[in-house]
Amino acid sequence: MGLPGQGVQVCICDISMPDISGLELLSQLPKGMAIIMLSVHDSPALVEQALNAGARGFLSKRCSPDELIAAVRTVATGGCYLTPDIAMKLAAGRQDPLTKRERQVAEKLAQGMAVKEIATELGLSPKTVHVHRANLMEKLDVSNDVALARRLFDGW
Repeated sequence: MGLPGQGVQVCICDISMPDISGLELLSQLPKGMAIIMLSVHDSPALVEQALNAGARGFLSKRCSPDELIAAVRTVATGGCYLTPDIAMKLAAGRQDPLTKRERQVAEKLAQGMAVKEIATELGLSPKTVHVHRANLMEKLDVSNDVALARRLFDGW
């Protein structure tokens, strides 16, 4: 896969693209290229995934033009760049955001168990399991069951 232009040092890549995820694209770009991920989703789990996949910067699409320029300059010279709000979320995300019960429900969901099965096994009502599932979706910054399953499978 070639990129147009010569001497490209920095690639700015969206996480959500129509044909390929930005995280998948990271593995296809040339080694040594400085990559900045750009997204409306800036949950700590997503930022960590991008950084672990090789991104050297992560910006919210709400960033200012000055932040974008600063990020490009920083990663082009070998540094890493996170906006202060993303850095704060990442630091806060280091503390486990899930309660013990949410973690138990998450593990059962990741194993493919149905809500009724989880309720029976954990001694909860199905409604309580649904509440924990909704809390998981909010805390893990996902909006549907497929995204939740993917996030849980990836180790949130």
